Amino acid sequence: MRLALTVLLAVSSFASSFAAPSAAPAGMDASQPIPFYIEDGSGVSGYDKGDPELAELALRAWSRESGFRLHFVRAETAASALLQVRWVSPAEGHFGEMARIDVGGKPGARVHVTPDTRLQGEALARAAASDRLLRDSIVYLTCVHEIGHALGLAHTAEFADIMYSFQYGGDILKYFLRYREKLGSRADIVRFSGLSSADAMVLKTLYSGAAEEVRVAAASDLQFAIREMAPEFQKATGHTLRVTLGSSGNFYAQISNGAPFDVFLSADANYPRRLEQEGRAEKGGARVYGVGRIALWVPQASGIDLEKLGMNALESASIRKIAIANPDHAPYGRAAVAAMEKSGVYERVRSRLVMGENIAQAAQFAQSGAADIGVVALSLAMSDAMKRSGRYWIVPSDLHPPLEQAAALLKGSPGARAFVDWLQSAEARTILRRYGFQ
Repeated sequence: MRLALTVLLAVSSFASSFAAPSAAPAGMDASQPIPFYIEDGSGVSGYDKGDPELAELALRAWSRESGFRLHFVRAETAASALLQVRWVSPAEGHFGEMARIDVGGKPGARVHVTPDTRLQGEALARAAASDRLLRDSIVYLTCVHEIGHALGLAHTAEFADIMYSFQYGGDILKYFLRYREKLGSRADIVRFSGLSSADAMVLKTLYSGAAEEVRVAAASDLQFAIREMAPEFQKATGHTLRVTLGSSGNFYAQISNGAPFDVFLSADANYPRRLEQEGRAEKGGARVYGVGRIALWVPQASGIDLEKLGMNALESASIRKIAIANPDHAPYGRAAVAAMEKSGVYERVRSRLVMGENIAQAAQFAQSGAADIGVVALSLAMSDAMKRSGRYWIVPSDLHPPLEQAAALLKGSPGARAFVDWLQSAEARTILRRYGFQ
């Protein structure tokens, strides 16, 4: 590989040549987040404004393959970054050269990668010029390769490995085309790390920290989704989850009073942001993981035609009790009231409302018959149990404010960081989409 990137990482030593196989350099301390800074390469030959995203995707690939034990965070300046991505022209340095440097008193590493594909040979340059995805594949895979050295992985003689060295004589065009052929679009780079199983095994050997139990305070709309998430997270990282379900507002109050949780998954993104502002959550740790929806739900035996009536179903003569979450502290309760107000039915039905402590309890009221209809989280209505026992109609999103969901990192342990990172993975997003989160 021969592209350009300057990487500053906290390592004890570094010496690597792209051309020749090398001994494995020292790894890095994964117990703390690694700040990185991606510089602008405008003016560098071959540079494209989308290359910083490719470098960041390379970092995310290593984080994901490490079981999220590696945690990278953006630095405000290059001078404060332990990992610096810098694009250089061919004349500025040797390909793959890494030198130990000092970053604010901490050891780092510099890796040069040049994005000019003409340096890879005439055949590859011609192919890349006519195929943008091939060109992006070359830049991305080279970033992955060079960051791999920074993390302690040595060159290998296996053509399937991301750490393969062309000193062994492999076909460079075939190497990059093999990856390119997996991509239907640039977005697919997120799905394919480029690492072989051997690369991943070496990485996990280097960064096989002790498994932890992560204490999670989760909004009740995640009741079913989190059951699927927990084993997948454990399989990916080795860490386990201990989940407590409840209303987001109550959790906010508990955390403000010192409740011992590591991660807070809130159905209202404002609560994690407030915790950050108050110094009770790690700054910059709040991440949106989805947007919730609400739905009207009735038992199978109900004669209410939800599709025909929509919100007017709440006014039906047969409806004596309407279950919603308590709007004083439950985001879904506030969304239910907003939807009723905007559709013009709230004043006529407010006397029929019964309040659940959280959205899961409101759904239980409707499912048990304690209420005739419920305004519930779509994520609950889409669960197998509620689909078997009832029917639902999705409330139009323009009837209520967005139910933006976000995670707050309360304790900076490796397990907690791994979980917040994992929530952004394709595996987590697949589960969330299955339960109606957007």
